[in-house]
Amino acid sequence: MKKIVFTLLLFLPVIAGFAQRNGGDVDKDRQIKGVIIAGLNLSQVDGDEVYGFSKGGLNAGFGATLPLGKGFSFGIETLFNQKGAYRKFSPEYDSTGKPYYHLKLDYLEVPVMFSFEDRHIWTIGLGFSWGRRVSYREIEHGLVMDSSSQYSKNDFDVLLDLQLRVWKHLKVDVRYAYSMAKIRTRNYGPTLAGEEWTRDQYHNLISLRLLYVLNEKYVPAPKKKSHKKTNTTAYIAPWNL
Repeated sequence: MKKIVFTLLLFLPVIAGFAQRNGGDVDKDRQIKGVIIAGLNLSQVDGDEVYGFSKGGLNAGFGATLPLGKGFSFGIETLFNQKGAYRKFSPEYDSTGKPYYHLKLDYLEVPVMFSFEDRHIWTIGLGFSWGRRVSYREIEHGLVMDSSSQYSKNDFDVLLDLQLRVWKHLKVDVRYAYSMAKIRTRNYGPTLAGEEWTRDQYHNLISLRLLYVLNEKYVPAPKKKSHKKTNTTAYIAPWNL
Protein backbone atom coordinates (compact mmCIF):
# COMPACT_ATOMS: atom_id res chain seq x y z
CA MET A 1 0.00 0.00 0.00
CA LYS A 2 2.78 2.46 0.94
CA LYS A 3 4.60 1.85 -2.37
CA ILE A 4 1.47 2.59 -4.43
CA VAL A 5 0.60 5.78 -2.52
CA PHE A 6 4.24 6.94 -2.75
CA THR A 7 4.21 6.35 -6.53
CA LEU A 8 1.02 8.37 -6.93
CA LEU A 9 2.49 11.24 -4.92
CA LEU A 10 5.56 11.24 -7.14
CA PHE A 11 3.27 11.37 -10.16
CA LEU A 12 1.57 14.61 -9.04
CA PRO A 13 4.49 16.98 -9.82
CA VAL A 14 4.71 15.54 -13.34
CA ILE A 15 1.04 16.32 -13.92
CA ALA A 16 1.43 19.79 -12.42
CA GLY A 17 4.28 20.53 -14.83
CA PHE A 18 2.19 19.33 -17.75
CA ALA A 19 -0.67 21.58 -16.65
CA GLN A 20 1.54 24.66 -16.40
CA ARG A 21 3.04 24.11 -19.85
CA ASN A 22 -0.34 23.68 -21.52
CA GLY A 23 -1.98 26.76 -19.97
CA GLY A 24 -5.61 27.00 -21.07
CA ASP A 25 -8.12 26.96 -18.23
CA VAL A 26 -5.34 26.31 -15.71
CA ASP A 27 -4.32 29.97 -15.97
CA LYS A 28 -7.74 30.87 -14.62
CA ASP A 29 -7.85 28.24 -11.85
CA ARG A 30 -4.53 26.41 -11.46
CA GLN A 31 -4.73 25.63 -7.75
CA ILE A 32 -5.28 22.12 -6.43
CA LYS A 33 -8.84 21.79 -5.16
CA GLY A 34 -9.78 19.74 -2.10
CA VAL A 35 -12.92 17.58 -2.05
CA ILE A 36 -14.94 16.32 0.93
CA ILE A 37 -16.81 13.11 0.01
CA ALA A 38 -19.78 11.40 1.67
CA GLY A 39 -22.18 8.89 0.13
CA LEU A 40 -23.69 5.43 -0.06
CA ASN A 41 -23.04 2.27 -2.08
CA LEU A 42 -25.37 -0.30 -3.59
CA SER A 43 -23.34 -3.41 -4.35
CA GLN A 44 -23.44 -7.03 -5.40
CA VAL A 45 -20.85 -9.70 -6.12
CA ASP A 46 -21.02 -11.28 -9.56
CA GLY A 47 -20.46 -15.03 -9.29
CA ASP A 48 -21.86 -15.61 -5.78
CA GLU A 49 -25.28 -16.97 -6.89
CA VAL A 50 -26.97 -14.01 -5.14
CA TYR A 51 -28.42 -11.39 -7.46
CA GLY A 52 -29.34 -7.71 -7.09
CA PHE A 53 -27.73 -4.51 -5.80
CA SER A 54 -29.10 -5.13 -2.31
CA LYS A 55 -26.03 -4.56 -0.09
CA GLY A 56 -25.76 -1.03 1.26
CA GLY A 57 -22.52 0.52 2.44
CA LEU A 58 -20.60 3.70 3.19
CA ASN A 59 -18.45 5.59 0.71
CA ALA A 60 -16.62 8.49 2.37
CA GLY A 61 -13.29 10.26 2.43
CA PHE A 62 -11.29 13.09 0.89
CA GLY A 63 -9.89 13.95 -2.51
CA ALA A 64 -7.80 16.42 -4.48
CA THR A 65 -8.24 17.66 -8.05
CA LEU A 66 -5.61 19.30 -10.24
CA PRO A 67 -6.73 21.22 -13.39
CA LEU A 68 -4.77 20.24 -16.50
CA GLY A 69 -6.18 22.85 -18.86
CA LYS A 70 -8.89 22.98 -21.53
CA GLY A 71 -11.47 21.38 -19.23
CA PHE A 72 -9.38 18.34 -18.25
CA SER A 73 -8.33 17.46 -14.70
CA PHE A 74 -6.60 14.79 -12.66
CA GLY A 75 -8.04 13.62 -9.34
CA ILE A 76 -6.99 11.33 -6.51
CA GLU A 77 -9.07 10.22 -3.50
CA THR A 78 -8.64 8.36 -0.22
CA LEU A 79 -11.83 6.48 0.72
CA PHE A 80 -13.36 4.13 3.23
CA ASN A 81 -15.47 1.92 0.94
CA GLN A 82 -17.89 -0.85 1.96
CA LYS A 83 -18.80 -3.58 -0.55
CA GLY A 84 -20.43 -7.01 -0.55
CA ALA A 85 -23.71 -8.82 -1.15
CA TYR A 86 -26.92 -9.53 0.75
CA ARG A 87 -30.00 -11.71 0.54
CA LYS A 88 -32.26 -12.27 3.52
CA PHE A 89 -34.37 -15.20 2.35
CA SER A 90 -33.34 -18.43 0.66
CA PRO A 91 -34.59 -18.84 -2.94
CA GLU A 92 -36.13 -22.15 -1.79
CA TYR A 93 -37.69 -20.43 1.27
CA ASP A 94 -36.35 -23.17 3.53
CA SER A 95 -36.27 -23.08 7.33
CA THR A 96 -32.54 -22.45 7.69
CA GLY A 97 -31.19 -19.44 9.57
CA LYS A 98 -31.42 -15.87 8.34
CA PRO A 99 -29.94 -14.12 6.50
CA TYR A 100 -29.53 -16.56 3.63
CA TYR A 101 -26.33 -14.75 2.63
CA HIS A 102 -24.50 -11.64 3.83
CA LEU A 103 -21.01 -10.64 2.68
CA LYS A 104 -19.42 -7.45 4.03
CA LEU A 105 -15.97 -6.38 2.80
CA ASP A 106 -14.51 -3.03 3.91
CA TYR A 107 -11.65 -1.39 2.02
CA LEU A 108 -9.32 1.57 2.29
CA GLU A 109 -9.28 2.68 -1.31
CA VAL A 110 -7.26 5.04 -3.54
CA PRO A 111 -9.14 5.98 -6.75
CA VAL A 112 -7.40 7.91 -9.55
CA MET A 113 -9.56 9.77 -12.09
CA PHE A 114 -9.03 11.67 -15.34
CA SER A 115 -12.01 13.93 -16.02
CA PHE A 116 -13.44 16.40 -18.50
CA GLU A 117 -15.36 19.27 -16.94
CA ASP A 118 -18.01 21.71 -18.04
CA ARG A 119 -17.52 23.96 -15.02
CA HIS A 120 -21.07 25.22 -15.05
CA ILE A 121 -22.96 21.90 -14.97
CA TRP A 122 -21.29 18.49 -15.29
CA THR A 123 -18.04 16.54 -15.10
CA ILE A 124 -17.45 13.08 -16.57
CA GLY A 125 -14.48 10.93 -15.62
CA LEU A 126 -12.79 7.59 -16.21
CA GLY A 127 -10.28 5.96 -13.89
CA PHE A 128 -9.24 3.07 -11.72
CA SER A 129 -8.80 2.33 -8.04
CA TRP A 130 -6.82 0.12 -5.73
CA GLY A 131 -8.35 -1.03 -2.44
CA ARG A 132 -6.88 -2.88 0.53
CA ARG A 133 -9.28 -5.00 2.59
CA VAL A 134 -9.39 -3.96 6.25
CA SER A 135 -12.31 -6.03 7.56
CA TYR A 136 -14.44 -9.00 6.54
CA ARG A 137 -17.62 -10.82 7.53
CA GLU A 138 -19.50 -13.58 5.67
CA ILE A 139 -22.73 -15.26 6.84
CA GLU A 140 -24.53 -18.18 5.16
CA HIS A 141 -27.86 -19.54 6.44
CA GLY A 142 -27.36 -17.50 9.62
CA LEU A 143 -23.92 -19.00 10.33
CA VAL A 144 -20.68 -16.99 10.38
CA MET A 145 -18.20 -18.45 7.89
CA ASP A 146 -14.43 -18.62 8.30
CA SER A 147 -13.42 -17.95 4.68
CA SER A 148 -11.42 -14.72 4.95
CA SER A 149 -8.31 -16.35 3.50
CA GLN A 150 -10.23 -17.23 0.32
CA TYR A 151 -10.78 -13.55 -0.57
CA SER A 152 -8.07 -11.44 -2.13
CA LYS A 153 -6.72 -8.73 0.17
CA ASN A 154 -6.58 -6.34 -2.79
CA ASP A 155 -9.30 -5.07 -5.11
CA PHE A 156 -8.59 -3.36 -8.45
CA ASP A 157 -11.56 -1.58 -10.06
CA VAL A 158 -12.29 0.35 -13.23
CA LEU A 159 -14.40 3.48 -12.62
CA LEU A 160 -16.91 5.57 -14.57
CA ASP A 161 -17.99 8.81 -12.92
CA LEU A 162 -20.57 11.55 -13.55
CA GLN A 163 -20.86 14.71 -11.43
CA LEU A 164 -23.60 17.33 -11.55
CA ARG A 165 -23.32 20.70 -9.82
CA VAL A 166 -26.39 21.39 -7.67
CA TRP A 167 -25.30 24.53 -5.81
CA LYS A 168 -22.03 26.50 -6.13
CA HIS A 169 -19.36 24.18 -4.62
CA LEU A 170 -21.75 21.28 -3.95
CA LYS A 171 -22.01 18.44 -6.48
CA VAL A 172 -23.90 15.16 -6.78
CA ASP A 173 -21.77 12.27 -8.01
CA VAL A 174 -22.84 8.93 -9.50
CA ARG A 175 -20.02 6.39 -9.85
CA TYR A 176 -19.96 2.86 -11.27
CA ALA A 177 -17.15 0.46 -10.35
CA TYR A 178 -16.33 -3.08 -11.45
CA SER A 179 -13.46 -5.34 -10.39
CA MET A 180 -10.70 -5.76 -12.97
CA ALA A 181 -9.41 -8.87 -11.17
CA LYS A 182 -11.38 -11.58 -9.38
CA ILE A 183 -11.75 -11.26 -5.61
CA ARG A 184 -12.38 -14.99 -5.10
CA THR A 185 -12.84 -18.32 -6.89
CA ARG A 186 -15.51 -20.47 -5.25
CA ASN A 187 -16.61 -24.06 -5.71
CA TYR A 188 -20.35 -24.80 -5.42
CA GLY A 189 -22.10 -28.11 -4.80
CA PRO A 190 -22.50 -30.93 -4.85
CA THR A 191 -26.26 -30.68 -5.27
CA LEU A 192 -28.69 -33.53 -4.67
CA ALA A 193 -28.14 -34.43 -8.33
CA GLY A 194 -24.38 -34.51 -7.75
CA GLU A 195 -23.65 -31.32 -9.73
CA GLU A 196 -20.62 -29.17 -8.92
CA TRP A 197 -19.40 -25.92 -10.49
CA THR A 198 -16.80 -23.18 -10.02
CA ARG A 199 -17.26 -19.41 -10.40
CA ASP A 200 -14.93 -16.42 -10.23
CA GLN A 201 -16.32 -13.50 -8.21
CA TYR A 202 -16.12 -9.76 -8.92
CA HIS A 203 -17.37 -6.61 -7.17
CA ASN A 204 -20.17 -4.72 -8.98
CA LEU A 205 -20.86 -1.35 -7.39
CA ILE A 206 -22.99 1.79 -7.81
CA SER A 207 -22.20 4.79 -5.59
CA LEU A 208 -24.27 7.94 -4.97
CA ARG A 209 -22.20 10.65 -3.31
CA LEU A 210 -22.17 14.31 -2.32
CA LEU A 211 -18.99 16.27 -3.08
CA TYR A 212 -18.09 19.61 -1.53
CA VAL A 213 -15.24 21.28 -3.43
CA LEU A 214 -12.78 23.50 -1.54
CA ASN A 215 -10.51 26.20 -2.97
CA GLU A 216 -12.50 26.39 -6.21
CA LYS A 217 -13.09 29.61 -8.12
CA TYR A 218 -16.79 29.21 -8.74
CA VAL A 219 -17.91 30.72 -12.05
CA PRO A 220 -21.71 30.97 -12.49
CA ALA A 221 -23.16 29.87 -15.79
CA PRO A 222 -23.62 32.84 -18.16
CA LYS A 223 -27.16 34.12 -18.41
CA LYS A 224 -28.85 33.74 -21.75
CA LYS A 225 -29.54 37.00 -23.48
CA SER A 226 -33.16 37.58 -24.36
CA HIS A 227 -33.91 38.73 -27.89
CA LYS A 228 -37.40 40.15 -27.56
CA LYS A 229 -38.61 42.16 -30.50
CA THR A 230 -39.80 45.66 -29.66
CA ASN A 231 -42.85 47.01 -31.41
CA THR A 232 -41.94 50.53 -32.53
CA THR A 233 -45.20 51.26 -34.34
CA ALA A 234 -46.60 54.61 -33.14
CA TYR A 235 -50.09 54.61 -31.74
CA ILE A 236 -52.43 57.12 -33.41
CA ALA A 237 -55.62 57.97 -31.58
CA PRO A 238 -58.79 57.74 -33.68
CA TRP A 239 -59.68 61.39 -33.07
CA ASN A 240 -56.35 62.49 -34.65
CA LEU A 241 -57.18 60.84 -37.98
